[in-house]
Amino acid sequence: MSLLTHLVERLRDDASAAVHVVCTGAGAGLQQLLWSVPGASSFLVGASFPYAESAIDDYLGFTPERYGSEATAMDLASVAFMHAGAGRNAVGIAVTASVASLRPHRGPHRIHVASVSTAASFLYYAELERASGNAARDSDGERADHLGLVALLDAVGHPSDAVAPLVGPFTRTSAVELGRERFFARPLWRATGAREPLPEKVALAFPGTFDPPHEGHLGMAAAVKRMTGDHPVFWVTAEPPHKPAVPFTDLLRRARLLRGNDVLFTHGEPLYLDKARRYPGCHFVIGTDALVRMLDPRWGPAVDALVDEFRRLGTRFYVTSRVMDGTLVTLHDLADAPRDLCVEVPGRWDISSSEIRRSSPP
Repeated sequence: MSLLTHLVERLRDDASAAVHVVCTGAGAGLQQLLWSVPGASSFLVGASFPYAESAIDDYLGFTPERYGSEATAMDLASVAFMHAGAGRNAVGIAVTASVASLRPHRGPHRIHVASVSTAASFLYYAELERASGNAARDSDGERADHLGLVALLDAVGHPSDAVAPLVGPFTRTSAVELGRERFFARPLWRATGAREPLPEKVALAFPGTFDPPHEGHLGMAAAVKRMTGDHPVFWVTAEPPHKPAVPFTDLLRRARLLRGNDVLFTHGEPLYLDKARRYPGCHFVIGTDALVRMLDPRWGPAVDALVDEFRRLGTRFYVTSRVMDGTLVTLHDLADAPRDLCVEVPGRWDISSSEIRRSSPP
């Protein structure tokens, strides 16, 4: 039994991780190694091999500036993390490289590997000698495979010391900040799978933490669509008011759970007024519980000034009924609600994300 096979068997027997591996050329040997061990499905959720540039574009949902770069490796690993389930034990590994071919490339030959997990995210980098031909290509490919395995072992907490010498010189750096930066470079996730930069205009939005999203959220959005003809964009603020900032991998998890919808992530605009200022004329879906908090001066500016500014900005609220302290509260139950800014949404959605979190196993 080879050393590498033995290490993969330990991954299989541990079965504590859910791993997805994506390689854009070099790294195919790593996928073969993982697959070749019987029972590898105990940890290997899947593997992707987007080789052509168009296939990489489809996998990412956009065209990267450079296909062989640390940024693209990080973007690929983030998507792989989502394919792995984006849960607590999920691991996304990406290998992208410029290796030897039939003719020497103009630029340097190098390997970029990225790992994304809830515990940590890392970037690995190795430079290769510029060469050409089959032998050089095989050698470069093996180094990429080995560096990818190092990243995988590190991500699941298994020793990688035995594999590292097979790679040759390489560096490892934390990639948590880069992951967050790359996430917000294209914070609009379309229902089609495309990712786009921050939009210039949003007409109808459904702000919330969506931790997790549930049938009540989807029902509220569908009800507003029946009223307006437009489906609201789910809007997740990474720094919600009076709550800790949302970790990078948790943002990926929510993007995964909200697949099939347009979802906007921002790292500012914690209050509804902030959102209205960002997008004047935007209309919002809001529950009566959130409306009560918004009109509570302890949460923000004075109520009269708040309402007046909403009027100037052209803001409107589509208000859904919510259960508060065991009682269903409708828009008509809120005497202080600004009636000219609010439209009642018929229906009832009693489920809440906090209840789901309390009832879900740790």
